[in-house]
Amino acid sequence: MTEETKVTETEHDSPVATQELFARQEIVQFGQDDKQAGSAIGKMLALFFFYTVIAMTFVGLWTWYVTQK
Repeated sequence: MTEETKVTETEHDSPVATQELFARQEIVQFGQDDKQAGSAIGKMLALFFFYTVIAMTFVGLWTWYVTQK
């Protein structure tokens, strides 16, 4: 590289943000919303698992019944 094409670190440094993107209250609210969403997702996954076990049991018993004829 020649002297003309060298890029120094300071040429591409981004300016320092002088203002926060979110207020402290908004950050706390984001945390609460994430907690609530995580809880809802966990409940849905548990429900879907329970449904799958019930459906698998029903189909297994039905298959066994049909093949015993």
